Amino acid sequence: MLKITSIIKNQQGSIIVIAMIILSLLTIIGISATNMSTTEVQVSTNALLHNIAFYAADSGIETGRAALNTIK
Repeated sequence: MLKITSIIKNQQGSIIVIAMIILSLLTIIGISATNMSTTEVQVSTNALLHNIAFYAADSGIETGRAALNTIK
């Protein structure tokens, strides 16, 4: 009878270790997902700023061309 209770106690200890490992893995996955989403937001913000700068420069060039054409 004593042998059965010691086996059960050993199994309970291993279950706690397995649960801790699973929780650690889930935490790592959650942190990685958060970092990836933050990076995606930064990438999309940079793309938006790039497009704004490009179209502002293009507009400036067109305004300059129009001004030069009126001088002639």
